Amino acid sequence: MKAKNNYETDKDFPEILNEFPETYFPIDTFEGMQRDRDFWRDEYGRVLKENKVLREEIEVLKAEIKSLSSKRK
Repeated sequence: MKAKNNYETDKDFPEILNEFPETYFPIDTFEGMQRDRDFWRDEYGRVLKENKVLREEIEVLKAEIKSLSSKRK
């Protein structure tokens, strides 16, 4: 039984549609479950790497802002 969704995702949250990849692995077999698991493990690893890069960029920008702020004084 599918849970009732109070939102029309396409209309209410269009930005989410491109946010999460969809998998079409049948999870009714052990092999399908393994493929699905491996896909999401790899996807999680990709997101962690992307997050790390973004955090490093944020730190660089913070340092630049601090440097510019001290020059203004």
